[in-house]
Amino acid sequence: MADKEWALYVFFGANVPETAVRDAAVENLLQMARVGSSEHVAVAAQLHRPGRWAYRYAMPPRPPGSRPAVITPVQVIPNENSASPKTIIEFFKWAAQHHPGKQTMLVVWGHGYGLNDYLPRGARPHRSGHDFEQKNIDQHSATEESVLTIESDKIAPTIATSATLFTGILDDCAHEVLPNEQLAYAVQGCQHVIGQLGSGRTLAILGLDACLMGMAEVWSELAGLAQIGIGSEANEPDASFPYDRFLARLELELKLASGKKLEQLVGPEQVAKMMVDAYVESYAYQCNTFVTLSACDLSGEGVKALTKNLRPLTTALIRAAEDPSARRIIFRARNDCPIFDPDGFIDLGRFCQILQVTLDNEEVRCACGEVLTALDKFIRYARYSPLDPTLRISQSTGLSVWFPPWLENASADYPERDAAVTYLSYGYPLTAFARETQEPRLKESHKQLKTGWGNFLLSMWGPRRCEEEQPGLLV
Repeated sequence: MADKEWALYVFFGANVPETAVRDAAVENLLQMARVGSSEHVAVAAQLHRPGRWAYRYAMPPRPPGSRPAVITPVQVIPNENSASPKTIIEFFKWAAQHHPGKQTMLVVWGHGYGLNDYLPRGARPHRSGHDFEQKNIDQHSATEESVLTIESDKIAPTIATSATLFTGILDDCAHEVLPNEQLAYAVQGCQHVIGQLGSGRTLAILGLDACLMGMAEVWSELAGLAQIGIGSEANEPDASFPYDRFLARLELELKLASGKKLEQLVGPEQVAKMMVDAYVESYAYQCNTFVTLSACDLSGEGVKALTKNLRPLTTALIRAAEDPSARRIIFRARNDCPIFDPDGFIDLGRFCQILQVTLDNEEVRCACGEVLTALDKFIRYARYSPLDPTLRISQSTGLSVWFPPWLENASADYPERDAAVTYLSYGYPLTAFARETQEPRLKESHKQLKTGWGNFLLSMWGPRRCEEEQPGLLV
């Protein structure tokens, strides 16, 4: 089978109890089917919802103006753990073998939370080697709910609902979530699959169609595993990415470039911009729906440049914070940033911009300038909506970082706060973004990711500083 110019593979991790989320996965699948594959683009998906079966789809071509159609799965498989890297890799291998593209965009769809500092509903984090035990699964037949019908050629996105926050991909039936490091393992496996198939194929784009995944901590785990990463700093509406708008734009651009050097005219960065534009514009008319999306450079050099420039900033901030007045200014800068979650996911670029003009410290100012320069190169494209300059979201630059509120205010209260406190001391230092040691087992792209951000956060922890001065003080 000849490779098409692009392939889009979407892994729908909708094995969750929320009806709105499961319905959104089907809606997105129908959007893909509405446009379909073409002579230039291969489109495939795998859908997991509660039940005995999961479904694989290869979208047939849909000529413009064609009538609504019935889309049936090309494969029905046992509904395995969608929070397992093995399940993602097996889907990717099937799609790459049967629906190949020279350049591939893999989208992982599901609940997102950014960090791994708490677990929903008593779930455990997935670890390689865990076997999936199918429990409490409805006894559906192999054909039940497997046929999807497009009832209208116009599929409007649903209005955003309040998001439920989870870590990575949640599989409620398996009672597991997929932590960021295991997501990296899955993507690394997909890279290996492409390498085995050869023919100059690349994993060009990794899209995370999930809430709050546009974080420095997330992209550091995924460094070097794709050319471009697409993720949102903010919560996503249930409607998620608009796959019909995106595929229509991609197909049009490929048709216009037909006969020319397609890889130069429609490369990963341009395709990533198409998704960012399609996403933000699809919610632009909803004045109360706040969205962000950015495309970031995941090449090893892109992430290394960012983390290399972050180290001097964290060092300078730790020194500056010894002065109580400077410490207050740092917290004020944090509080004046766009904050995307109660756990304290703040916009990194805006944080540096504010510090440059509010903190009278030359070392910090210079370090902030270096980080902003690195961000200009790392964040290839970013947009937000609504386009209202009076809203704080207009200050978002495309990448968030963790700076929890309880570091300043010990009484700050939000769900799972205690787990976040523990995570700062025992989990966060093990992330690729904050790790302080060069372990030989780490892959090459991770060996230099030593930002010291975890040390900075600990230095700003007011109760801990007081405890050191007054032993016995309750933290």
